[in-house]
Amino acid sequence: MREGAKLKVFAGMGRTSLFVDIEEISLRKKINTKNSIRFGAEVEFVLPYYKLKKFYPSLFINPMYSRYKASTERNIIVNSTVLSVRSVNVNYTLLDLMIGGRYYYKASENIRIYIELGVAVPILIDLDITVTQGSLVEQEEGASKGAFLFGGGIVFKDKVGLSIRNFFTRNFSNRTKRGNIDHKTIDFLISVKLN
Repeated sequence: MREGAKLKVFAGMGRTSLFVDIEEISLRKKINTKNSIRFGAEVEFVLPYYKLKKFYPSLFINPMYSRYKASTERNIIVNSTVLSVRSVNVNYTLLDLMIGGRYYYKASENIRIYIELGVAVPILIDLDITVTQGSLVEQEEGASKGAFLFGGGIVFKDKVGLSIRNFFTRNFSNRTKRGNIDHKTIDFLISVKLN
């Protein structure tokens, strides 16, 4: 492995779950879980002092695109009585900028295993949240908050990598009047080094 910057491209699948907190009855409901296409690029900097050791660190910057669209309808029930029906529609297109570090283990001449920690800073391209309950219709546009991430992967011949990346739950910053909306994602990715 050479020291210095490496340019990679990523593609894969993100499995995203959305949750809504219904304030009237202190209930947290999963809206939906969907798979979506994820793709992006990365610049990784292998730190120069690793020499020929089996363990060595690197830093990465990774913009990643994703899209999610889901809707659900739920009865709000208290003491066996249906108070109302709530419909929630969420549609977003998101560009995350991930910044973090990796720690590699050189398992053999051709195989490297790593763990990574980082933070995802979202640059929201488009967000639409519509909550309908009875005659009340709320429509919001806003931004998603950042999230910490944890993952790991394996790299073959310093060229092709497979990884899994878990994002801790994060909140849409615009809070609706009828509840709070969170989302959580796990990515399954393949990467190819270009240089």
